[in-house]
Amino acid sequence: MLPRVTLLIALVLPLPAAAQLFDQGRVPTRDFKSPDMAAQASHGIESENLFGLTLGSDIDGPGSRAAALEINSRIGARIGARSDRYAATGAKLEFAYGATEKLSIAGSVLAGWRNSSNVPGQANLNAPTLNAIAFDGVGAELRWRFLERGPSPVGVTLHIEPSLRVTDERTGERGLGWAFENRLIADTALIPDKLFTAANLIYDIESFRPKGSPLERASTAGISTAMTYQVRPGLFLGADIRYLRAYEGLALDKFRGWAIFAGPTLFWHATDNIWLSATYAFQIAGRERGTTDTYDLGNFPRQMLKFKIGMEF
Repeated sequence: MLPRVTLLIALVLPLPAAAQLFDQGRVPTRDFKSPDMAAQASHGIESENLFGLTLGSDIDGPGSRAAALEINSRIGARIGARSDRYAATGAKLEFAYGATEKLSIAGSVLAGWRNSSNVPGQANLNAPTLNAIAFDGVGAELRWRFLERGPSPVGVTLHIEPSLRVTDERTGERGLGWAFENRLIADTALIPDKLFTAANLIYDIESFRPKGSPLERASTAGISTAMTYQVRPGLFLGADIRYLRAYEGLALDKFRGWAIFAGPTLFWHATDNIWLSATYAFQIAGRERGTTDTYDLGNFPRQMLKFKIGMEF
């Protein structure tokens, strides 16, 4: 039986010397130098990408436009021999538009790269043609903000991210499928313009039919929390922790395993309209159903990395 898990975040502020690595003097965030954009976000610092894997509640203001490149890597899987390996990297090129004060929309193109050998339950992807970057599909994003942080102490946003795929995101098998990543987001500023925290309720569903194989359906539910602190103007350092449960079926039908991930986050507003975020999360606990392993490496990776760079215009 899965033990009860209490999720705690310990945010340790780095030594001043660590911050000096990124110190280029005062680097204004968007609310410091862009009056038009600041008027659209009266609460100040935008939170959408502050927290790494956990999302913030802010949306693009009406008429605003942004482009971003997001790269996600998964490393490690349940393996047999010492020579076995697994790595998968997905890339998303996205264009976002602020439709109204409450709604932002985006469209994206997806690509991916996988490299696996002798991983149980997966085809070997060690031929050069299979290791190459391949087109994965297309996606979209809808963000509907119910409460705006600033007028309200807490911001609340519903995030829905559908996609159509011709490649399985995890295994790299060709086929046809669809997926929805769904988040109910809440965040707040514990110390105005300094210390921020967020929580996401997670419910993801996916359906995929590999060529020549039966239809596969799966769902994931969980919660993530994060906290970040502005150590210098435009530079945020923090931590993210998440608890995930994997199921067969779209409605959480058959339990398959659970995992807890934790790791550091970084957000840097390099210029007035260019920013980047980076996250490294590793599985600190987990259990796949039917095994006694310390981690669940059948349903989740051992490590996750996320890098995103964006431009607002």
